[in-house]
Amino acid sequence: MTNNTADNPAVLLERRGSIAYVTLNQPENRNTLSRHLATELREVLNRLHEDDTLKAAVLTGAGQDFSLGGSYDDFAEGMSREKEESLAYSRDLARLLEDIILRIVAAPIPFIAAINGQAAGAGMSLALACDLRVAEPRTKLNIAYGMIGASTDGGMSWFLPRYAGFSAATELLYTQPVLRAARAQELSLVHRVSEPGELNACAEQLADQIAGSASHTVRAAKSMLAARYVVELEEHMHAEHEFFARGVLTEDFRNAVHAMQRGEIPSFD
Repeated sequence: MTNNTADNPAVLLERRGSIAYVTLNQPENRNTLSRHLATELREVLNRLHEDDTLKAAVLTGAGQDFSLGGSYDDFAEGMSREKEESLAYSRDLARLLEDIILRIVAAPIPFIAAINGQAAGAGMSLALACDLRVAEPRTKLNIAYGMIGASTDGGMSWFLPRYAGFSAATELLYTQPVLRAARAQELSLVHRVSEPGELNACAEQLADQIAGSASHTVRAAKSMLAARYVVELEEHMHAEHEFFARGVLTEDFRNAVHAMQRGEIPSFD
């Protein structure tokens, strides 16, 4: 576990003009959405909501990956408790992720996900919550929940049908393939694919295009786009996260998490 400090925060926030740059800053943990990192991210998002001079935000991960999703240490902590306490712990984690997703979707400004490396599980949900997604050729989108015997969270099962279409989403959710950038773009899960090594420049260019418009234009567009589905997404995530919390109690999930902690590939009978 990484012990971030005020001098080494788990989430970095930088401002350049009217654009905010948010970086998940635990590369040694591949930016897993631990309780600690997720709590800091929520606080940063709250600050962005309060800044009426911003026009756009770029979200990325430090190091080789965007985010590998939930923390196995957090999962193990929940599994170590009695049934009702385990459920409560898992629901708390789910609510924290839900808060983050909703703060991005309902933000007054558009978010651009600059997806470096892999975005897996809840990390992929985090990217899908952003208004626009930029990838690089080596980017991988990995639904990943099936690897640990879990069901989706973070709105994954809500975003996929709306972006890729119901038929494609059905196959994705049942088979859970790892998607390369080109295939993700074909499925409308990614808007742009940069040249190798040009991910940040591509995301910055897109953010600059947005920031070139009047603030009212940008914020009105975001508000009108989000107004249609924020409530629906929130209701969907409530149900989705209840499935996830109950899945933590299954033997498949427990065995898979322990296997992953040992560096083994889980298998299911």
